[in-house]
Order: sequence, then C-alpha cells, then structure tokens
Amino acid sequence: MATLAEIQALLAQGLNQKQVAAELGMSSAWVSMQLTKEKKRRGLSKGEKESLVKQLEALEERRAKLGADMESYEDANRIEFFDKEPNPGPNPKQAQILEAFLDPFYRVFGMSGGNRLGKCVISSTYVDTPDGKVQVGKLFERGKPFKVYAWDGEKKVVARASAPFKKAGLHRCYSVCMTDGEELGIADRHRILTEGGDFLPMTDVLGSFFENRPGSNSVRDFSARSSGAFRSSQTPLGYRGGCFGGRRRCDEQPLFSGVADLASFLPQADVRAYSPVLCGSGGLGSRHTSNPCIDTVRPSIQDAPAQTEARSFGFLSRIGGRISSFFWRGCRLFQQLSNAGASEPQSGPLIDLRQPLFSSTFQPLLLDGNKIEYIKTIPTRQEVYDFEVEKYHNYIAGGMVHHNTTILTLLGLSVMYGKYPWDDTSLLHLFPHNFPRKVRYVGQGWQDHIKAVVIPELKKWWPAKRKVETRGNGVITDTFWRDEETGSTLEIMSNNQQSKEHEGWSGDLILYDEPCRKQIYIANARGLVDRRGREVFAATLLDEPWIDREIIKKTDENNKPDKRVFWVEGESYDNVGYGISKEGLE
Repeated sequence: MATLAEIQALLAQGLNQKQVAAELGMSSAWVSMQLTKEKKRRGLSKGEKESLVKQLEALEERRAKLGADMESYEDANRIEFFDKEPNPGPNPKQAQILEAFLDPFYRVFGMSGGNRLGKCVISSTYVDTPDGKVQVGKLFERGKPFKVYAWDGEKKVVARASAPFKKAGLHRCYSVCMTDGEELGIADRHRILTEGGDFLPMTDVLGSFFENRPGSNSVRDFSARSSGAFRSSQTPLGYRGGCFGGRRRCDEQPLFSGVADLASFLPQADVRAYSPVLCGSGGLGSRHTSNPCIDTVRPSIQDAPAQTEARSFGFLSRIGGRISSFFWRGCRLFQQLSNAGASEPQSGPLIDLRQPLFSSTFQPLLLDGNKIEYIKTIPTRQEVYDFEVEKYHNYIAGGMVHHNTTILTLLGLSVMYGKYPWDDTSLLHLFPHNFPRKVRYVGQGWQDHIKAVVIPELKKWWPAKRKVETRGNGVITDTFWRDEETGSTLEIMSNNQQSKEHEGWSGDLILYDEPCRKQIYIANARGLVDRRGREVFAATLLDEPWIDREIIKKTDENNKPDKRVFWVEGESYDNVGYGISKEGLE
C-alpha cells in the first residue's frame, strides 16, 4: 500500500489527486482521505489560515451587502412589506376596511376617525426633535420633511416626518400646560398615548366636568382656589361606555398589552338611571346610526346641555366585554356630584392635574419626568396642523406621545395595481371591465395639503421597482400618475376647485381626504356610474354635515339603512347598513 510520503512526492511533481491515484493504483477517494487525515493531524498552515480568514471576510462583506440591499429594497418598495415585520401591518379596524373592500357588494366605505381625526396641534406647539424643540408653525413654514422623536413602545427613537400641513377649518382646542412651563395647544380629537396602551382622544383623556355649587360639602377637597380651578378629586371624568381595550387606529402599532376585563357594571341604587342617548352633539357614539349603543353615554365636554345632571351607569349592568375599571371610579364621582346637585358644565374650565386623576387606561404616558400642570380651554377655535411620522405613526411633544395615520394611499395604489401588493390578494373581481383602472384622489388645498402631504405619501408608498409616469396640472407637480405596467391612473383634485372642474370624469374609485363640499361630491359621483365605481371617505366630519345625513345614514328605496355602506367610526366601528358580517366590534 502506498504511503503518505509517496502521495506527497507525486503531488510535488505537479500531478493532481486523480493522477496520483492512477499512478499508485489506488482510488481517488482513498488518496483524498489520506490527505485529509494529514491535514487534520498537522492543522492549517499559516497561508491556509490567512486564506480562510480572507474567505470569511469576503462572505461577511457579501452578507452585509445583501442585508443592506434587502433593507434598501424594502425601504424603496415598502408597500410590499406593509404587513411584515418590523412594520405593524393593518390593525383590526384597518383590516376590517381592507377585508370589506374585497366584497363587491359594498359601494361606499368610510372612516370618520381612522384617518387624521382632529389629531392636530396649533402652530405655537413645540415638538421634540433631535435639533431641540421646534414650533409646528415654523416647521410648516419650512415646508420640508424633518426628524422628530417618536415612541417605539419602550423608548424614544428618531423618526422621519413629512412636512406639516394645515387642516381645513377652525377647531376647538385646549391648552395643556406642563410643569416645565411648556404649553401645548391640542385639538379636541387629537389622540394621546395613555399608560393603558391606547391612543385616546383629548376629550376622553380630559373628561367631562361640571362646576360644583359653592357651599356643598358632598365633594371632598373643594377649596377656595382661583376661580375655575378644580382639584382632581372633585372632577368627574369624561367616559365612553365603549372604552374597550386595544383600541388601535389605522397604521398604529400596539404599544402595550390590553386592559383587564370586567364582566359587568353594577348600577348604583341612589342615582337615577341614564338613558343611552347623546348628551349634546359632542358625543360621537351613535351619531351615525339610529341604534343606541353604549358608546353614546358620554357627557360632552364640548356642548353638553345645561340640564344634564350626574346620572348612573346602571344600564350597563348587563353589558359584558372589556370595560376598564375606570368606570368604577367614574360612577363614584358622579354619585358625589349628584348629591352635590351639579348641573352645568364650566364654560372656561381649568383642571388641575397635579394630583392623580386617571386610571392607567386614561392617564397620559408622560416622559422625561414632565407632568401636566393644568388644562384649560382655548376660548376661540384655532387653525391646526398635522404631519405624518413614518413607521411609528406618533411623535413626542411636551413629554407626551401623540398619534397620526393614513390609509387612502394604500387603497388607491392597490386598485391601480389590481391587488394588495403586500399579500398579492387580487382585486380584479371588483371591476366589471378589463380596462386600466382610474382612481381620483380629492384632497384639500393644493399647497398646504396636497403638495405637503398627499404627494409625499404617494411617493413614499410607490414601489421603486415599478415604473410610473407623472405630470403636473400647472398649479403643482405630480398630480397625475400612470402605472406603466397596468396603464391604470390616479388623478389628484382639490376640494377648493370649482365643481365644474370635477365633471366629465369616469372612473373606478374616488378617495376623499377630509370632508368635501357637496357640489364636489355630486360632480365626482356621476363619474362612477358607468364603471360601477366605489368611493372611500376619510374625514373628521366636523365640517360638511351633509356627509352624515346623506352618506353615512343613507337609506334605500324602502327608507331602510343602505346595506352597501361600510363605515368605521373613530372609537368603534359603526355598522350603518347593518348586515355586515365582520369580526365583531372591538
């Protein structure tokens, strides 16, 4: 049998392993095994080690490049990864809209609260950025995207925000004064992250409150403070009968675990029963349906009638579900007020929040040791501003976490592509034709909304790998988009245009970002007839009340709710056209 020395001698002469095996009359496998044994015995040579290190370094560089390429690809084609980690994907409410959109039966979709529902601040409010605190008004004047601090569920992180835009109309606002002297001007429906993990509207966090009659000893800690000031112990909180846990909004990440359940709520014997109807127009619970629901029971901080007295939650006694323990405290407070004879809301209230006021479900999440000193109403309605924050969809101001979101762009692009790009669910069955789809997006002002928000959103979600042709309208650029793969188009129009400029169009989908004027709606609706098109509203409904009457509460020829309407309300989705078989209310 040949020896290792003979094998090595033949290799030294320039023969390869196969030739060595033939020369020695052995198999190639045997020669290879002998060489492997020797290599293991003596270990790697210096040159072999250096060669191996270089190979490993090359592999690591390739892996890093592939990782960077993948991250770059995901960032450039983010719509494909909408429902994949680390993106939050659709939350339950958003999933309901996306699921219902697949059913060709429904013709009208709406979100009165899922998209930019009053979640705005006034121009003087400071937001926290890596460059320090900057007023929203200054950021609006710059008109450019900027970096802002957001909350990832555990810590502050730096996120990219779009240029702020001005919301249409004037809005009811509150001044939230912090212990460090900072004042935040916040719209009534602006949402703030609470310790319970939910983004709740300012009115839910603040609560309804009533002026106590002087001289009453029924409410403890009533003292001769400055006029209009209230201790937390004497201030009844606003409440929503339908405050269920886990109320996320569109594009919103779940930041905390859910709230503990209560099986029922026991009535209080000495307090009169409270019928489930709205206390003034400020309540939103059943404003879009004729059916009373538990979400309606909330004395409005905005305009509750003067005759409203503290009443019991007794009618909730048989309603199960995930109701916060906050109601127990609320009931006791309302009992106290009933005994005190409270009757009228304070017109210009000041609430002192230095003492504990909320359960964790309603207590704002406060960062950096900052606390709320007091809250007061701003007597006049204000112009307010909003902006979008990528990935985290919230931002930090005054040590509190604030929220924002959008969905219209995703629906518009999906219709153009003929599928949901993140899971390839086809939408082609929704169209009675094989022509390229035509989408129209109706925004507000050309500069402060469409140019500042709508177009950047389209650019953010449009896949870089997908070729697109764009052109302007002579006012601003990029108002017309054509997908070169399908030939489908998206045209952006403004609610500020003359209605005649919206006429003569025929298409498959209209997206209304914030309330549109009725004349604008009529001009566009005609264009949906030929293609049996659909329409989606995302609006606050603070303006244009005709939408509530004629769209949300639309009736059929028998004067019954139109079942083709699918509407999601801000705090709980409202089944306007009953018969919608979706996954229950939250």
